[in-house]
Amino acid sequence: MDIALRDTKDGFPLVRELKANERYREIPVIILSAFSSTRERQYAMDAGAAVFMTKPANAQNLIETVESMLPK
Repeated sequence: MDIALRDTKDGFPLVRELKANERYREIPVIILSAFSSTRERQYAMDAGAAVFMTKPANAQNLIETVESMLPK
């Protein structure tokens, strides 16, 4: 997901909400964002994101990241 969402101020609260919900807690969240500062990265990880990637993302890296998070 992106952290810059249309209907909300940012995606950090959404990540926190997902991680607070027992039903969705185990779903890994990948942040894909044009923002790349250390602050945004830290907010994402503190909110519960598994990975932070910057745009434009390398397609192969994104695929490998997603595949690494799939159940084996």
